[in-house]
Amino acid sequence: MITFGDKDELSVHPDHGSAWAALLGFVDDRWSALLGSTEAPDDENARVDAFFALPDAFYLIGEVVASLPAA
Repeated sequence: MITFGDKDELSVHPDHGSAWAALLGFVDDRWSALLGSTEAPDDENARVDAFFALPDAFYLIGEVVASLPAA
């Protein structure tokens, strides 16, 4: 889940890796429009941390571990 300003985005992914890739895509697609000439860090974690340090920005990657009852 991504909350940015007055917009929320919810997406479901099969694993953490694909969720992280989607989050990076979100950041990269918006970086220059929001941060102008500030160069994006090469390190993915630093880039995500810098982007979500902006006001009204939040993300959550979570996993649901559940099993269905036996039939």
